[in-house]
Amino acid sequence: MNVSSKFTAIVFIALALFLSRHKLIDTFTSPKVPTGLNQQGTCLGKKMCALVYVAPWCPACNGIAPDLRMVGNLSANNPDFGVLIIVGGGQAPGENEAKVLELGAAAVTDNQNSYARALRIRKYPTFLVVSSSNKLVHQDQAAIKWMDETLGFSL
Repeated sequence: MNVSSKFTAIVFIALALFLSRHKLIDTFTSPKVPTGLNQQGTCLGKKMCALVYVAPWCPACNGIAPDLRMVGNLSANNPDFGVLIIVGGGQAPGENEAKVLELGAAAVTDNQNSYARALRIRKYPTFLVVSSSNKLVHQDQAAIKWMDETLGFSL
């Protein structure tokens, strides 16, 4: 590695550390799972909970909605694993609530987007798996794989 490359690497690392320290980027920390989130819906008292964050206007979310409803209903009878579907990002009054009614008992609203901020939701749908101790275990593709292997949810 030549001197120029070393200098560029050092500057990049210093900039990333500066930005993360001043909360301008959140590269070095994982999302904070809000206290009690894993104790709602069909997750109450379960060892693990799959969290799926969706938006009512999202085409991909609407495409998997029937499967989410089915998995949410099935997880109600599973003693170890639950599902919580969080609906946020609605653009019109009542839009989130209408989607929750469509998705069933495993769904809750996030009208103030507080869960979205805490979980750092950047895309829809977002898949996460949380332990009973409220720790993030899997996210994105790993969470989808866990849901497929554990709950029979496949995209």
